[in-house]
Amino acid sequence: MKDYIFIFGRDPVLSYLEMKSYFESRKMGYSIVDESEHGVVVKLDGSLDFGKMIKGLGGTSKIAEVVDGLDSVELYNGRSNKIKYAVSAYDADDGEVMEYLKKRLKGERLKATIKHSKKKEDFTSPSESVNILKEGFEIILFKDYIGKVVALFNPVEYKRRDTDRPAQRPLHMISIRLAKILINLTGAKEKDTVLDPFCGIGVLLQEALMMGMDVIGLDSSGTCVNDSRTNLAWTAARFSTPGTHKVLKGDARELSKYVKSADFAATEPYMGPFIKKLPTPEEARDTMRKLRPMYDDVLGELKKVVKGRIAIIVPRFRLYDGKRMNMGFGSMLEEHGFVCDKAYPIIYVAVKSKIEREIWVIEKAR
Repeated sequence: MKDYIFIFGRDPVLSYLEMKSYFESRKMGYSIVDESEHGVVVKLDGSLDFGKMIKGLGGTSKIAEVVDGLDSVELYNGRSNKIKYAVSAYDADDGEVMEYLKKRLKGERLKATIKHSKKKEDFTSPSESVNILKEGFEIILFKDYIGKVVALFNPVEYKRRDTDRPAQRPLHMISIRLAKILINLTGAKEKDTVLDPFCGIGVLLQEALMMGMDVIGLDSSGTCVNDSRTNLAWTAARFSTPGTHKVLKGDARELSKYVKSADFAATEPYMGPFIKKLPTPEEARDTMRKLRPMYDDVLGELKKVVKGRIAIIVPRFRLYDGKRMNMGFGSMLEEHGFVCDKAYPIIYVAVKSKIEREIWVIEKAR
């Protein structure tokens, strides 16, 4: 077994739970060695494809193999003598390592340029794309550990998928990153069937399809159904995905009429009308009153159809007075015979959003 450093994105708690679910669903032997607010050191067993892993995980930005020291590590094995490199420090001082690298690279007659971040987030600093691994290397300092990066999140690839997708609805799309996290939180893996009963234009289904899963979508809008089918066909053709895909028009409150069975479900249901300003308590209460029956009906239908875990998003309103208002989703789960881990809900706040998201991972009580 070897130790690896996993650096998380902007939601470390969510990323941590996603990583654990990813390992466990694939029966990967692992143990947590150390952790901080930025990530964890994990002991992993077996031969692993970290390129595939970083593409599958929505909340991990970097993976590095822990080394005893840099003296015995091959920093760069390319042919060019002009390289770029980066050093990322998380709860660590990078002074000595920076000086060491400068002397060593000069001694190896490499014209090395250090890369500095243009972004403020710790999890991207200082490298932001896989190019650093093609053009050189990156070293991570995590507490008392030193690691050489073996895989990096590629934001360019995500952006390209978002912009190249043939059907677009910018205000009605879940992010690729959050879609992956939800899928992984269910424990779904290759060849499993993932259901999204509020599929919209199919972003979550596309990501599950790219992860080797079979997907089923449902939406009450004929336009969304057509757009989702278009996007899934494009994904299957462009990325040669092995799984099957099916999208149906129907009301999620009558889910069992359209779908008989699915292994897992991941979804962001309708969360109310778009709001441009923070609501008053009365406005938020009125929206929750209208949404609750839909969530209640959908829970009953999901229980009939889904065998395994369900990752579902529930709205939580930020009020103009600074307080929060939720739906009381926990009591609804008990009424329908669902249970969830005490870690949930996790609060997810999208940039510029007036509505916060409660992320719940639930399953039928045994």
